[in-house]
Amino acid sequence: MKKVVVLIVAVIWTSASSGQKKTLFTTDDYVRALKHATDIMVNDVTSPVAASRYYAYITLTGYETFRQFDRRLQPFSFFLKGFSDISVEDSLIRKSYVQLATIVALYKSASRLLPSGKLLLKNVDSLRAVALQRKLSVEKINSTFRLVDRVVEQVIKYAYADGFVKLSGLRRFTPTAGDAYWNQQPLVLWRLLNPTGIHCAHSFLIPAHNLQGMVRINIVRTQVHYSLGR
Repeated sequence: MKKVVVLIVAVIWTSASSGQKKTLFTTDDYVRALKHATDIMVNDVTSPVAASRYYAYITLTGYETFRQFDRRLQPFSFFLKGFSDISVEDSLIRKSYVQLATIVALYKSASRLLPSGKLLLKNVDSLRAVALQRKLSVEKINSTFRLVDRVVEQVIKYAYADGFVKLSGLRRFTPTAGDAYWNQQPLVLWRLLNPTGIHCAHSFLIPAHNLQGMVRINIVRTQVHYSLGR
């Protein structure tokens, strides 16, 4: 999975570099930002469920930030239910650095999502300092941070509406004392969550153009319903 992520990032940076004369930041900076977010999750003893959610929104923010500079890329509003298309005015985009914006987006979204995310704000300040050391335009640096704030705010709004905060805030289950007792958490609680992608078995359905295609669909539906216990 890490190799796939790095490959995608490399493609993004190759495309970004073609639009700028010099590479201001590299894929190493991108991966380092994710590593710093991961360190915070480890520090917070984040559960796998919560970690997958955090990674999804953090990388979504990075992608949508980069997409502002290349509108040929498909917006995730096309795939995610309830996710509105994010757009920033062209005047702000022209005054911003794409690579700096993408990395700052990772840090800023993580700082808003993670319980101890504020610890990442020092990394945001460090990026600004590095940009100044590299003689980047102060005006463009400020515009870059404003652009990122616009994107982050919209993604965070979507994240806070997915039901996870309500679920994680419920009173924890305490079984009756003793090794002989065990009670499962009611599965109905998970219905509070609003999945970003697959919502039910029917999400796998695709248009059938012939009998062979219909057979494939029925096989998939049977497997999915069986796995879901329906």
